[in-house]
Amino acid sequence: MSIKKIAELANTSPATVSRVLNDPEHICHDPELAKRIWEIAGRLNYLPNSAARELRKGKPQLATSLTIDLFLTRFDSLDIDPFFYELFQFLQDVIQKTRCLLGNILSTADIMKLESNSTPGIVPYKTTEHLLHEKTNHCPAFIPRKENTGLIILGKCSPELIPALKKRYAYVVGIDRNPSNYFYDEVICSGEAAAKMAVERLITLGHKKIAYIGDCTYESRYVGYYQTLLTHHIPFDYRHVHPSSQTEEEGARIMNDILKEEDPPTAIFCANDCTALGVLRSLNKCRRKNYLPSVIAIDNIRKSAKTSPMLTTIDIPKVWGFRACHLYVPNFSLSSEEWKFILEHEIEHIKLHDTFIKILLLLVSAIFWWNPLMYILRKDIDQMLELRCDAKLIEHYSKQQQTYYLETLLKVLKHFGRPKQQIA
Repeated sequence: MSIKKIAELANTSPATVSRVLNDPEHICHDPELAKRIWEIAGRLNYLPNSAARELRKGKPQLATSLTIDLFLTRFDSLDIDPFFYELFQFLQDVIQKTRCLLGNILSTADIMKLESNSTPGIVPYKTTEHLLHEKTNHCPAFIPRKENTGLIILGKCSPELIPALKKRYAYVVGIDRNPSNYFYDEVICSGEAAAKMAVERLITLGHKKIAYIGDCTYESRYVGYYQTLLTHHIPFDYRHVHPSSQTEEEGARIMNDILKEEDPPTAIFCANDCTALGVLRSLNKCRRKNYLPSVIAIDNIRKSAKTSPMLTTIDIPKVWGFRACHLYVPNFSLSSEEWKFILEHEIEHIKLHDTFIKILLLLVSAIFWWNPLMYILRKDIDQMLELRCDAKLIEHYSKQQQTYYLETLLKVLKHFGRPKQQIA
């Protein structure tokens, strides 16, 4: 989808659309226009081409630049789940600011299209994971290309797919509500804690009959709902549990069924805001006399602030830290194994609480700044902390890993110009 088409639908110029979509620092003179542009872009599944943009600007492409693909496992497109689309906008900003390249968006629809090409008009029913696994070794689009590539998985991913993905990508990171433990790094929010906050809020309002609408398969928010009821000695009733695919349409359909019950629940806990939007839509259309349940959800998407009545929701932040979480690393070439050693070294410092020891040393040095012995003592303690960290870390390493680890230390020390006697 081209920028011209989006500009035509938004009734503005292509230049304005380009600035809004491609420049995260740009502040549009009309916030409503910017919002409309993003909504149209999401509806049309428009994705800015970072590589092409850099080339147009005449900026050389770095050989070390990372190309990042996104893999949607829950839905076919980003606009189906507003939470993931908002998350994608944040990811896109970070990718641009770090001079990485946004690559492909892999979804169920894309994989189905590949499969249906063999037999026109027939699309067999297979999961996204199994289809991608089949195509990894047979489709040119999925030829392994591990160098300088990364993959962000949005949603659940089957363990059978992981080996195929690791053949194709150098780095694989997942973002989901539930840990998969499939041997790749993941960013997880505590679904149980969020569900506990939501359900306890309803209990404090005096509700005893609380319904649940959402995914019930390995879903931490469902577990949090169940455990909170038991903690407060509220009987668990399976009639109030409504499994769903967590879309707005599903929420409206289930709410229509609840409205037909003789003894409906007094409160409804939705696993996400998208489902809650459907619930509120159904309540507004089909009002039942003397029945207005309390509704609470989790995610805090932008659309939840414009509902009538206003939706109560638990905020799931999309950016952590003062603005965002950043990791600063030295600007010199290291292999993935060497970077792993460095990160494990720093994590070990955190486990041993060395940061607090160093802060204490700095405070003491500031008090006794006039004493030169303090500077010698601080230097010796710093070296002792480093040696303790190294010794603790290599306890679980094999002999070969210990050798690689020491070689990495020497490489880093030489790069920063440490004296030879210190290296020895």
